[in-house]
Amino acid sequence: MPRFMIDLPTRRAYFFQYRNLARRSFLYNNYFNYSCFWAFLIYLYFGVHVVGLYLPSTVFVDLFIKVEAFFQGESQ
Repeated sequence: MPRFMIDLPTRRAYFFQYRNLARRSFLYNNYFNYSCFWAFLIYLYFGVHVVGLYLPSTVFVDLFIKVEAFFQGESQ
């Protein structure tokens, strides 16, 4: 049997002796979508919080702008 085979009349796909039915593809698609969503949330957390801790200049710039606006007034 070949490594990858698609049987169109019975709507099945084979990948290394593993039979994949067409109904299961929706389930696998949902698993993939949820894993991408969680990967995005994890990336968002590490991008905002963890990198902000290691690069304090990116976090404190907003604080410096607010302090400067307090003493010198809002910029035009």
